[in-house]
Amino acid sequence: MRLLFLLIVLFILPFSALADAPEGEGSDCTLQSEAIKSQIDFKSPDIKTTLPAKREQQHLEEAVVLKNGMTFTYDVGGCAHYAFNFRWDNVPVDMEPDQFALAKKLLRSAPLREKDQGSPYIVMLEALQKAVIPNELPCGTDAYCHLIVNKKPNNTLSVTLMYDFAM
Repeated sequence: MRLLFLLIVLFILPFSALADAPEGEGSDCTLQSEAIKSQIDFKSPDIKTTLPAKREQQHLEEAVVLKNGMTFTYDVGGCAHYAFNFRWDNVPVDMEPDQFALAKKLLRSAPLREKDQGSPYIVMLEALQKAVIPNELPCGTDAYCHLIVNKKPNNTLSVTLMYDFAM
């Protein structure tokens, strides 16, 4: 339970700071707004429905419903942190028993634009390939990465890959 609280605090704090961050040139944000960009390939044939994107100051959230019934969300932003996450909801419980294999399978099939070196996709894929403990994915110096798999009441899973780097 403490670990879940710690993860929530580590990931939510950078985004909660956005509410107080001024927008524009007078901003004290270290993270440049150009770093907050779309990653979903909205032209992917795997997408059934595009959900409305949410953009507020230093934060972007975009989501799509996939043809397989899962919802895929990409969330990015920060001010003194650069943080992003990939989340899949409505993942079938029996899709893959191993958490790392499941996360890799989902990530490889994600409708993302950029899958080249340095992209969020590669950062998370490399962390998953080196990982031993889901709550502590190795993703570089001073960065925190986590894999969280939660079972939902409707007998599905929510799978989240999170990255946070203090700037």
